[in-house]
Amino acid sequence: MKAKQTYISLTALLIAALTVIPGCRGGTGSSSQTSGGSSGDIQSDERLFPDLPDVTYDGYEFTFDQWDIDGWGMMQDIFAEASDESKVGSAVYRRNKTVEEKYKVTITQMSEDINTIQQTYIHQVGSADQDVDVFLVRSHEMQFVLPNDLCLELGQLEYCDFTKPWWDRNSVSQFSIGHKLYMIESDITLRDKNATACVMFNKQVQENYQVGDIYSLVDSNEWTWDRMIELAKKATHDNGDSVWDENDTWGWVSLDDLTYIMLHGGGARYATKDSDDLPVPGFRETRTLEVAQKVQDIIFNDQYFFHLAKAGNSNVGDIFSANRALFYTDAIFRAQGLSDMEADFGIMPVPKYDESQKEYGHSVSIHFSSALSVPKTNNNLSRTSVVLEALAAESKYTVIPEYYDIYVKVRNTRDEEAKAMLDLIFASRVYDLGEFFQFGAFNSAFLRMWTNKTNENVATLYQQYDSKVTAAISQFIEKVVKE
Repeated sequence: MKAKQTYISLTALLIAALTVIPGCRGGTGSSSQTSGGSSGDIQSDERLFPDLPDVTYDGYEFTFDQWDIDGWGMMQDIFAEASDESKVGSAVYRRNKTVEEKYKVTITQMSEDINTIQQTYIHQVGSADQDVDVFLVRSHEMQFVLPNDLCLELGQLEYCDFTKPWWDRNSVSQFSIGHKLYMIESDITLRDKNATACVMFNKQVQENYQVGDIYSLVDSNEWTWDRMIELAKKATHDNGDSVWDENDTWGWVSLDDLTYIMLHGGGARYATKDSDDLPVPGFRETRTLEVAQKVQDIIFNDQYFFHLAKAGNSNVGDIFSANRALFYTDAIFRAQGLSDMEADFGIMPVPKYDESQKEYGHSVSIHFSSALSVPKTNNNLSRTSVVLEALAAESKYTVIPEYYDIYVKVRNTRDEEAKAMLDLIFASRVYDLGEFFQFGAFNSAFLRMWTNKTNENVATLYQQYDSKVTAAISQFIEKVVKE
C-alpha cells in the first residue's frame, strides 16, 4: 500500500540563498569520466552552488516514488517531518524547505513496497500520466526497468551538471551505456551510501592481540588482502574447547556478500566496457580470474575466516560486537547496529588486492541501494532538472555532514580517522554493470559456490557460463542502445 507524504507549511525557516555561478554542463557518461564521487570532499571550506535559473513553479507538487521495506538500513532520505528529532531527518527537512521556498514547489514522496514499484513505473509509462517525476527504484530492479524502455536518457536534464560534486561521478561513468546515462546516484539519497561496502575493525580485539595501527596501513599503501589476512591470523584463537565455531575469536567475519565486496575491492568486475562504452564480459580477463579465485580461497579458509554458512543461524555481527572478531566486512549501514557495543570500532576501506593496485574499490549492494531514474512520461524536464540539481547541491552541505556524524562519533568520541576513511570509501564506489544487470546469472553462480559450500575452480565455473553471459549482454545492448 503506498502512502503519499506532503509537507505542511509551517513557520518559515531561515533559507540559505542558492547563489548562481557560471558552470559547465556534464550531461552523460561520454563527457564526465572523472574519478571520485559525491561526498568525497565534504570537508572543503569552499561551498559550491548550482548554476540554476531564477524560476518558480507555482506550488507544483514534485513527486518521488521510492521503494521501501522494513529493515535493510533504510533512512528518511527524501521526506522527513518537521517533528523528526534525528539529526539526519532534521537535515532532510531543512534541505527540502530550502528548495521548496526558493522554487515554490512541494516535495512529496510515494513509498511503495519493493514488489509494487515496478508495476507503478510500467503503469505510468503505459498510461502517459505524470503522477511521478522521479523514480527511486531498488538498483536490482533496473535490470527490468531499463531494457523495457521505461526511463529517459539523463543527458536531457539540461540543468543537472553531473560534473558537480553532489553527483556521484563514478556512477556517471560506470552506469553509462553507449555514452548515454539512464540512472545515477547522488547526495539526494542516503541508501547508496548505506549500501557501500567497508571493513570494520574492533579496537578492543586490535589491542588484545597487538596487531598494530590499522589506520596507518592506508596511508602507507600497505592495506592489502595479504596484510589483512596476516592480521586476521594473529587475532584468531580457540576458546579452549578445540571446536572452531562462533564461540571462538576470529580474525575475520562476514556475510555472504563477501564475494562481490572483495571482487570489486580487488579491482575486478563481472563486466567491463569496451571503447564504445558498451559492456563486455569481465571474467575473460586473467587478472579477474586470479582475484576471484583468491576470494574463493579466503571464503574456504578455516584458519582465520568465519562466515554465515558456517555460523548457521548465528549473526556474524554479534560475534564482532562481542569482541570475538577483529575484522567485519559488510555494508556501511551495519555499523549503525553496533551502537550498543562496549568496545569502540573503526571503519576502513576494503583492502586493495596488492600494492600495485592504483585505486580502492567499494561495491554498492544492488539489493538495498536506490537508483535515480526519470520516467519517459515526464513532461517538464527543465523543471525536473532544476529541482534535482537544487536538492542534490543542498544535500551535500545540509544532509551529508549529519550522515557522516553517525559513523564518525563513536561512544561520544570523535574518530577523525573514520572521517577520512569515509571520504575515501565514498569516492571509490563501484557500479559494476555485470552485478547490476546480472548478465547470464554468473554472479549468482559465483555466490552459490559459497552458500553451497562447493569450492570449485572459478575459471572452470565461468567456462560453463561464458556463452550465457555473452548472449545476455548482446540482448541487453540490443534493447537499450538505440541509434
